[in-house]
Formats: sequence, C-alpha cells, structure tokens
Amino acid sequence: MRTAAVTQPAELVTLTAWPRDCSGRLASAKLRKAGRMPAVLFSLDSNRSQLISVIAGEVSRQVQLYGRRSVVCKVFNVCLENPAGGPSQNFRCLLRQVHINSVTDRVENVTLMHCPAERLVRMEVPVMVVGDDVSPGVKRGGFANLTRRFIKMLCPGDSIPPVMEVDVSNLDIGDRVMLSDLTFPPGVQLLEKDASQPVCKIAGKLRREEPAAAAA
Repeated sequence: MRTAAVTQPAELVTLTAWPRDCSGRLASAKLRKAGRMPAVLFSLDSNRSQLISVIAGEVSRQVQLYGRRSVVCKVFNVCLENPAGGPSQNFRCLLRQVHINSVTDRVENVTLMHCPAERLVRMEVPVMVVGDDVSPGVKRGGFANLTRRFIKMLCPGDSIPPVMEVDVSNLDIGDRVMLSDLTFPPGVQLLEKDASQPVCKIAGKLRREEPAAAAA
C-alpha cells in the first residue's frame, strides 16, 4: 500500500512580478486594467514585506488548476523584475492567501510568502485517494470515504508535499488507512495530535454471495 507524499516538481512554475509603490482601490483598478493584480510578498530578509503586482492570468490559471485550498501547498518561483532594467530576483514562494471575488469568482489579490529551503512552515496538505478503481472493496460495492481531507504538518521549505496520496488499491470493505500509515518526506513532522486516527476507509456493505447455479 503506497501512502506517500507527492514531491514538488523539479522545475517550479514561475510567476512574474513587479514592485509597486501605490496601494488602494484606484491603484488596484489600474493594475487590473493592465492585466495584473496586487499582491504582497512577505517573510523576506529581516522579516520585510514588499508590495508587488503579478500577472493575473498566471495566478488565476494555477488557482483554477489546483483549487483554492490546494494551490497554497504549491511552491512557485517568483521572478521579481527590476523596473530600472537591472537583474531580476527569484524567490521560492508559497501562495499563502488567495482572495476571490464572491460575485465574479475571480482572483482579486494574493499573499505570497518567501519560502527558502531551510524555513520551517506549518502546512495543511490535501489528501488524494488513488487506486480506488481497482480496490477489491470498491469492486464489491463499497466506496473510498475520506475522513480527513487535509493533514497538518510542519515542513522544511524544500520538502513541502503538494498532496498526500493514499493508495487503497489493496483495501477491502472495512479496511482503513491511518495517519500512522503515511510516509512523509525527510524532515516533515506530523502535527496531528492522534496518529491513530483514520485518513480513509472503504465503506459500504458486503454484497451477498450469488446463489450457486442449479445443477443441469
């Protein structure tokens, strides 16, 4: 049974960013007309924060692809351009907050956190079931029931799993996967209080055996 964390891709998705000096409704509206959205990059050196803007389409595409709750576990490369024409700066970052307009359903702004390899970060990593299409329990009429959709953990910046995969391909009805069954990347610490709690189980009732065919 494979119950392991998925690793971040070797080549991170790049989000292009620019420094910004102005904030407020009018400045944000001007940015959006130019195809950008306001953002904040925090936890830089000396715990400094910086106002930036990012390309709206790049961010929205990632939110649509992974979902609002899961995209915050993806590590991105933020390329901060130099308006004066000098070299750009690259930062490993997490999308810590995604603000979506409740009327238009569009991403309004985001908050990014600088996440170098050595930084410890508290995460809530989503759980994904795999192997349910071949699970003996599912084939007998059961179904995979996720009892925990997110798992709290403390992760080094270079070992943040974007998702935890729970393989149920060998599970029958009534079988469970517990928190203690999960395999975490090196340096990752489980923050859940009780590791004996289930993450997923194959629920359902056993089908009655088919009656034997009558003798010819």
